[in-house]
Amino acid sequence: RPFVYRLANELALHGWVINDTRGVFIEVEGNADRLEAFLARLPAEAPAVARIVRLAHAWLPPAGYSGFEIRHSD
Repeated sequence: RPFVYRLANELALHGWVINDTRGVFIEVEGNADRLEAFLARLPAEAPAVARIVRLAHAWLPPAGYSGFEIRHSD
């Protein structure tokens, strides 16, 4: 999650990241070019210990987040 946080902030994106028993979930919003860069860089620059089995995304209307945060798992 800290890697996702750093990448989102570097690209000036807003939203959140959380992990649970099913995996890591990210909701991120911002400029379309930066979102495309985020999607490309996420698997390319992930830490060696990260295991990305599947990367799925959907384009949604902006939620209006004011920053990026790591949310705590339940």
